[in-house]
Amino acid sequence: MRLRPTKKVLLALGVVALLSAGLCALVYRLQSQQRAEWEARLQAKQKEADAVEAAAAQLPQSEARLEEMRYLMSFLRSAEPNDFQPALVLELSSLAQRSGVVLSSFNVAEATQKQQSPVAKTGKTVAAHRFMTIDMVVEGSFHRTSRFLYRMMGLSKVVSVDGVQVQPLAEGALDAVRASVKMTAYVVKDVAPQMAAAATKLKEIAIAQQTYHDSHQSYGKLNDLHAEGLITLKEGEIYQGYVFTTDRSTGSGSFKILAEPKDTQDPKLHRLSIDQSKQITDETDKVPYE
Repeated sequence: MRLRPTKKVLLALGVVALLSAGLCALVYRLQSQQRAEWEARLQAKQKEADAVEAAAAQLPQSEARLEEMRYLMSFLRSAEPNDFQPALVLELSSLAQRSGVVLSSFNVAEATQKQQSPVAKTGKTVAAHRFMTIDMVVEGSFHRTSRFLYRMMGLSKVVSVDGVQVQPLAEGALDAVRASVKMTAYVVKDVAPQMAAAATKLKEIAIAQQTYHDSHQSYGKLNDLHAEGLITLKEGEIYQGYVFTTDRSTGSGSFKILAEPKDTQDPKLHRLSIDQSKQITDETDKVPYE
């Protein structure tokens, strides 16, 4: 049986329509799968972005904690063989017993990273040190309390009394008093001779920088200072085991000179720097040198 041309055309169109429908279904299925994969990837990337944002939000706190830990570690590195605080407590307790008074309170607070040493505020050259503030309360008769305070001048530790407040006690003898004492205790850091020499050289460079700035209205590099005859060091020269270089931030308004130990494996030799404030910074521990 022969089909008419019209029916042949219709049959061919039907076959084409079926094939097109099948192809469309296949393409739709593939696109749906691809869309699902893209959405899954997008969600994963969004989670990664959220995690990065959360980490970025915590970064300042982490950096602050890191600086605090470095500051505390600097004390551990320079601590004396006998721990300072227990030794001071024992000495004060013994002094109180000999003086006939009672040491009723003793609170110690380590200086924070931003606190400047009371000795350093005088502007005089002092050895590298750390300090701590102490609040102490002693009770006893007026004369015995006075004797205790007077004998504190003979302590083996370096202690300065910042203030004393004496109040009568409501209970006890008529001359019973309570003395609240505020003082500062100092501990000299164990600084290697090479490090101390490098710090001294940095101070000389800072003075030379000020002289150079007065003449040129700008701070110079080490080679500039050397050319002016203000210092003997040149850029990258080694002095007492330290390499001296100029930081790239040095310019018209500020300067920074770096002193880095040649032997980077020696834990006693720290990286140092000085800027226009003329204050030396321990770059290894991120704390003031003095």
